[in-house]
Amino acid sequence: MSLPDTSDTTASSHPYTALTPDVVQDALAGLNLWGDGRLSALSSYENRVYQAALDTPHDGHAQVVLKFYRPGRWTEAQILEEHAFAAELATAEVPVVAPLAIGGHTLHRHGDFLFSVSPRRGGRRPELEDFDVLEWTGRFLARLHSVGATRPFAHRPALDAASFAHEPRDWLLGHEAVAPEVRSAWRQALDEALQIIESHAALRTLRLIHYSAWVARRWEDPAFPINFPWFGGRDYWQGQVDMLVEQIEEMQAVPLLI
Repeated sequence: MSLPDTSDTTASSHPYTALTPDVVQDALAGLNLWGDGRLSALSSYENRVYQAALDTPHDGHAQVVLKFYRPGRWTEAQILEEHAFAAELATAEVPVVAPLAIGGHTLHRHGDFLFSVSPRRGGRRPELEDFDVLEWTGRFLARLHSVGATRPFAHRPALDAASFAHEPRDWLLGHEAVAPEVRSAWRQALDEALQIIESHAALRTLRLIHYSAWVARRWEDPAFPINFPWFGGRDYWQGQVDMLVEQIEEMQAVPLLI
C-alpha cells in the first residue's frame, strides 16, 4: 500500500478537521476564559497550538496558548506526568512554560480533544557565541537532569530498540510505505543496523527509523503532505538507505577516546 492520497475526502476525515476557530474559542470559554476574537495558529505538526487574546486577563495573562493534543497519541496519564514534570522544573527555577492550573486542573477536555492552556511567553534565539549564555544553558540543563533524576517516569514510553526501531520497521513494511524500488535495500541496511543497535546506544539510528514511521502514520493529517512534500518517494527512501549505511559504518568504527 502506498501512502494515502491528500484528496478532500481523506483530509476531511481527520480529527483535526473539526478543530475550527469556533471550537477553539468554545473550549476556552468552557474554562470561563473569554477570548476577544483574536486567534493565531502557531507552528506545530504533532499537535495543534493556538494563541488567543483574552477579553479579561487571567491571573495577569492577557494572552494564552492552547495546546490540543493529537487524538490517540498520548494517554491522559502520560500528559499529566509531563505537566507535573514541567511544574517541578518551574519550581526549580528552570525557565519552562508550565500549563496553567485552571479549576485545579492542567488538562481539560472539549469534545473529542484533550487540551491545556499555558501563559504566552516570548523567546529569542540564544547567542551561542556569548560564554555567559552557554554557562547558563549548561546550568539549566544540569538542573533539568537533577529534577528528572529524583524519581522515574511511570507512564512515559521507553526510548528503546523495540519501540523506536522494530515496531516502526514492521509498520512501514506492513503498510508498504517504503518505495518498492529500494524496499529490499532499505530492509537489508536496516536489519544490519538493528543487529548493531542491540549492543550499542545508537540513538541517531533509532531516530532515522522512527522518524519515517512518524511521518507516514500522519499522512492523512492535511498538515503533513503540505510540510513534507519530499517524503515517500524513491529519492527519500534511497536517502534513508544511504544514511543507514553511513550509520552502520560509524557504529562499527572504533570509538574515539578523549
